[in-house]
Amino acid sequence: MRFPPVNNGDRIAMGIPNHDTIRTDHKVVTEMVDFVLHLRNICEIMVEFWIQGESHKAKPQGFDGAVIVWDSLDAPPESPDALNHHTMASRTPYEIHFDEADRGKTVYVAAAWQNERGILGQWSGIISAIVP
Repeated sequence: MRFPPVNNGDRIAMGIPNHDTIRTDHKVVTEMVDFVLHLRNICEIMVEFWIQGESHKAKPQGFDGAVIVWDSLDAPPESPDALNHHTMASRTPYEIHFDEADRGKTVYVAAAWQNERGILGQWSGIISAIVP
């Protein structure tokens, strides 16, 4: 014995929610990252980041974290696209470890928030430090 398929009216009658067919809007990332670099140990730099203009260090609600990009270069880069190393930092501070050969080189760092849908916000300014 077979029963007919359950339709939306049947689900309502049984108190079961119907399947949501409305697409969720992609939200634009309006928050900006602000950060500072701290020299911590030999071959290690800490990136301490927060929402620009806020006093707390929590990431924005509904966000995965901050995308941090960096590279050791001879000259300041034109944009964050020139920085080859990247990571998703879900909490602050984030530690960047370098090889012994990188000591004394200038590292350039930039950051941007990324929400849970993978949408990237605006890049911060590029900050530099000397690898200890």
